[in-house]
Parts: sequence; C-alpha cells; structure tokens
Amino acid sequence: MEKQLALLRKYLANVVNGVLGLVGLRISRLRRDKSESLEVNFVLGRLGQLKIDIGTIIDIGASDGRWSRMALTHFQQSKCLLIEANPFHLAGLKRFANDFPGAKFERAAASDHVGEIGFFDDDPWGGVATHSANKGTAKVRATTIDHEIERNNLKGPFLVKLDTHGHELAILRGAARALLTTEILIIESYNFQLNDQCATFWELCQALSEHGFRPWDLIEPMHRKKDGALWQMDIVFLRSSRPEFSDICYE
Repeated sequence: MEKQLALLRKYLANVVNGVLGLVGLRISRLRRDKSESLEVNFVLGRLGQLKIDIGTIIDIGASDGRWSRMALTHFQQSKCLLIEANPFHLAGLKRFANDFPGAKFERAAASDHVGEIGFFDDDPWGGVATHSANKGTAKVRATTIDHEIERNNLKGPFLVKLDTHGHELAILRGAARALLTTEILIIESYNFQLNDQCATFWELCQALSEHGFRPWDLIEPMHRKKDGALWQMDIVFLRSSRPEFSDICYE
C-alpha cells in the first residue's frame, strides 16, 4: 500500500508540474542544500589555507552554482566551469555566469563519453546519469571533463567536485588527463550501492589511490534515520605526495 501511495504521489506531482511548467513554474521538495553548510565552508577554508594553486574549479552536478559561489570565496583567483544536466537549474546557472564573468557552464551530464546519455531529472537535487535506457529517463548531452577542459581551454591545476549520485567512476574515466593535473577532489560518496553503477566509498578510495590520491578529510557524514547506519559523506582527496601525508604524528 505504501508503495502504491508513493507512486500515486509521484504521478500527481508530475501532473501538477506539467501544468505549472506551461507558465514556467515548478513545485519541488524542500531540502537543505549542502552548499549552505557551515561545515562545507569551514573545510573549503582549510583547503584554501593549504595555499594549493588552483587554476580552475570544475563543479560537476553544480545545480545552480551555490557550491561554486562558496568555493570561490576561498579560491578567488580560480576560474570556474559548472556542468549540470537538469534544466531546472538553468536560470540559476545563468545568474552565476552573470555574477562571475570568468565562469562558464555547460548544460550536460558528465560521463565517460561525448554524445548522449540517460538522465533522471524528476528531482532537481537528486538527478543521476545512467548508461541504461531506463523508463523515466530523459536524453541529455553527455560530455567528459577532459573534453570540456580542451574545448574551453581551461588551465590547471584543477579542483574537481562531484555531486553525481553514483555516476562517479564513469566521470573519472572521462577525466584521465585531467587527473594528472588535479590537486583536490571533493566527491559525495556512499556506504551503499545506490544503483548498479554506484561505487561504494571504499571502492572509490581504491580507484583514486591508483591515480595518486588519498583521503584528507570528510564532510558531513549522513546517517540513515531508521537504523543509524552510515549513508553518505563528502570525501576530500589530495595527492598522495602532499607533505601533509608524510607527517604521521598526531600532534
């Protein structure tokens, strides 16, 4: 019965949003955005204090640019590229580009190829790209980080942030060249396999260790309400060669 009610609520929401869409409106679920978090800002500030040279911030799953606005307060000399596939955020992305003339944004889903890809766009804050042709997915432009760096003539070193709900390994495959000159990665990571393409956080750590990165910090671990199990967190990765990792003393 609960499943049927959930499907009915989703159906009614789609019907209402379809009608409101005719006049440019939409109803969406309210939720706190991580980019408004004091903890996110605090960790970005600590990263800024490391004095790591960042030529370009690449924000994947950028929504309307909130996270990048915060990041640019700590990396003020950096350029910025935002990649977001959900059309819900187009107006916000345009405002961001107007506010930061050196910034660029791309309406696309980052992945491991250039072309098209499926995308679940029913939730503005939870969209996810998928290689599978599932019912309910929209077709959107697919791109890679490497392609956008070359096309937009972006300069490293790079800070790359991923908020992509399980599509991380595909995106990293499309960033093989970029990772060679990336200094900081901030990736929303999961303790559960949310879908058939999702890597758990330990699998992500293993994959990135092969590219020369290791975890430096965690941001906002989230626990599942029903049993308190670790659900997700943002992991900050730095290059394994950083001097911070050569000091093994606690104090």
